[in-house]
Amino acid sequence: MADHIHALPDAQVRVMDLRAMARVTKQPLEKLQALSQSSPVFAPGVENYVAMGAVDSIWSGDLAAHLLAGAAYAHRWRPPRRPAGHRRPRAADDADPRLRLGVPLPPAEGKLRLALRVPARDVLRSAPPPSLHTVLEGNVAQDWQRPLQALHGIAAAHVFGAFAWQHLTGLHYVHARSDIDLLWQINSSAQADALVARLQAWETEHGRRVDGELCLAGDAAVNWREYAGRSREVLVKRHDGAALELRASPCSPPPG
Repeated sequence: MADHIHALPDAQVRVMDLRAMARVTKQPLEKLQALSQSSPVFAPGVENYVAMGAVDSIWSGDLAAHLLAGAAYAHRWRPPRRPAGHRRPRAADDADPRLRLGVPLPPAEGKLRLALRVPARDVLRSAPPPSLHTVLEGNVAQDWQRPLQALHGIAAAHVFGAFAWQHLTGLHYVHARSDIDLLWQINSSAQADALVARLQAWETEHGRRVDGELCLAGDAAVNWREYAGRSREVLVKRHDGAALELRASPCSPPPG
């Protein structure tokens, strides 16, 4: 569930997937995995991730240069104060009080995903994902204009994924095979049933794919396509985890 978008000043810790780092640095994956288990520069307790904070003071030689080359992605993100995504509260067993944020870099940057730990006091502002109406007022490719206008006519929605990041940053995220990712606020099973039927008709008419979640009572959310499958149970995601629930249950109003 995409929650908020944060504009940041200086991020203190930057994390990159080890497999992505292996591609960028041309280093063997096994070597990076070994380093992740033996060096304080790597994020403790997070397998397959490498922290890139202060590596210039810890590493020397060619590996340091490679790591700093990877860190340059994060440095390039910072000057225009581009946003980061905040998806969920920290886990109950996470002793680090800082916010866990993420930045998916655009295809031109190899689609690398950076994870950041940032003190809450360093957040400049916070906002929900942009509305579909707002995104449509921006620079949307001509071949997407009519399909998105039709989606907007079905129901009000907020946008996450490639279209949101392109709108917020001005960078190129959307490509020919992109989906549109949306969030819809749902108040009843009848509303959910009507919406998913119209989304299925939209996909048939426009030959595009829409992904996203039905945002239900409280902090619950269900993938719209899973809900449309008519199975007896659906996976319901909440801030504190996910669980299978009866299909109608999450759409029911909370007890008074």
